[in-house]
Amino acid sequence: MFKLNMYWLTALVTLNLGLCFAHSPNSEKHSAFPENDLWAPISSPLTESDEWNNGYQEASYHKVLDTFYQLYAPRIEALGAVFIIERDWIDGSVNAFSWKGGKQFGIEIPGGMSRYELINEEAFILVICHEMGHILGGAPHRKGTSFEGQSDYYSTLKCMREILPLLPRPKLAVGEVCGESFLGARAQICENSLKGTLSLTSLYARVEDSVVPRIETPDLKVVSRSSHKHPKAQCRFDTLLAGVLCSVSVDEDVSEDDLSMGSCVRPDYEREARPRCWFAP
Repeated sequence: MFKLNMYWLTALVTLNLGLCFAHSPNSEKHSAFPENDLWAPISSPLTESDEWNNGYQEASYHKVLDTFYQLYAPRIEALGAVFIIERDWIDGSVNAFSWKGGKQFGIEIPGGMSRYELINEEAFILVICHEMGHILGGAPHRKGTSFEGQSDYYSTLKCMREILPLLPRPKLAVGEVCGESFLGARAQICENSLKGTLSLTSLYARVEDSVVPRIETPDLKVVSRSSHKHPKAQCRFDTLLAGVLCSVSVDEDVSEDDLSMGSCVRPDYEREARPRCWFAP
């Protein structure tokens, strides 16, 4: 009797769900990046190597997405919805998308997002966490879909802390930023999240044609009203770093009504709170 490998079974089930439950035409799609023309084609023995392709493998792409499905599908089902992951390894688009429509919550992850030359695996995981943030990130939100800045904050505040232990990483030397705040396994999650943050925001900077963000150059802009749009690359870096450093327990969930729940807020926190470059308390 033919035995179907569990890896491919999971991939097949998820693909079929995507085909059966294509997102509602009334749902609004949110992207990780502003519209761009970046492209990372697949490579094979039949094609020449491409400078934009970082060599990331299709099996790793599916493993990461399988892990997200296993972690989040039960939670979304508990909310009365179906979790859909639309996969397309061949698609070279450098972006990621999410939507909430009726009883369907989903993400769309083109293969190009994982293959692009500036992206490491931690950054690939982080951008998926950003899309999960639109779905589960809480306030501030618009019609239940978290603002771009809040999705960034949620991605390191909650998602990376939960998903990384399920996707074991090579041990990293703990630097000053994480070493001052955490010990042991928590410090490793901090380092891997920071590694992904540095990689991903360098891509944000390329998309907007700005300088690469740095810890030493925080965005000093102060908004009078919270913005739902994509912040600038440095502001996004500051937001991701704030989530990385916030010491509030990952088990304390965020809320669509209470900005303080599960988060670091002023005046008790400053560097760990949502940055003022996009957020107005």
